[in-house]
Amino acid sequence: MPGYGTAAANADVQLTSQFRLELDGIQVMAFEEVEIGDSEWSEITNRTGIDGLVTQTSSALKKPIDITIKKHERVGGAADIDSIIAWHQGGSGDRRNGAIIYLDRAGAVIRRLNFGNAWIKKYTFPPLNANEESGKAVHSFVLSVPEISVG
Repeated sequence: MPGYGTAAANADVQLTSQFRLELDGIQVMAFEEVEIGDSEWSEITNRTGIDGLVTQTSSALKKPIDITIKKHERVGGAADIDSIIAWHQGGSGDRRNGAIIYLDRAGAVIRRLNFGNAWIKKYTFPPLNANEESGKAVHSFVLSVPEISVG
């Protein structure tokens, strides 16, 4: 399996997950969990004709989809996390295209979730607990994704 990210080439070798985050064509990091929110349209309700009791509902603006990705803190993986945090600091003005890639055990692509104009709207730093194992520190990032396609 090729090395991904800007950290040590083998920083993610011990992962059992098969997810990768790609931003603007560059593999950024492997991560353990992805949660994709609902795709939904907001609604507009209009009165039809002169009868106030007759209404018609139609779609309005499509709401952005929230994609939550979680990554464990690992030795050699801090540079990947730092690059995502730096992206978050740019707010909604720093929008990027990319993909979440699901791989099989051999590293072949099963599915790509391509997105455009995404920005990180929320970052959750893991709680620090000296009594826990270091591998349990999980960083959580929520991407706001207005454009999405499955490939």
